[in-house]
Amino acid sequence: MLGVAVTGATAEDRAIAKSMGIPPELKSLISQVGEAAKKKDFVALRSAMTQEFIWSFGGDGDADQAIAEWKKYPRYLSDLAAVTKAKCGAEGPDYIQCPMNAGTRFRAGFRLVGGQWKMAYFVGGD
Repeated sequence: MLGVAVTGATAEDRAIAKSMGIPPELKSLISQVGEAAKKKDFVALRSAMTQEFIWSFGGDGDADQAIAEWKKYPRYLSDLAAVTKAKCGAEGPDYIQCPMNAGTRFRAGFRLVGGQWKMAYFVGGD
């Protein structure tokens, strides 16, 4: 997958996510992320993200750093908005990814944390 360990996802979260497919609340969150990206609504984006957010291989640290980067380079927000319109699906046992089978293209991953869906990564490349 991304070559990183899943942190914060409990065995219960994994079981719930695996059994649910893409639940309505996740579909809603994905749509909200897309709209927030279009509007450059950084507050809404931040509230949808995990704290330990992956945004750059080797350069990532957390969600606040990702937001700071997106403010400097807002072109990434159009890519984020685009991936939220694509067909999403399971990417391993812990993530729902948009789009499915993205390869090295831009993709966003969502996971269940403490019973709530959050965006855990938005990356491009490998």
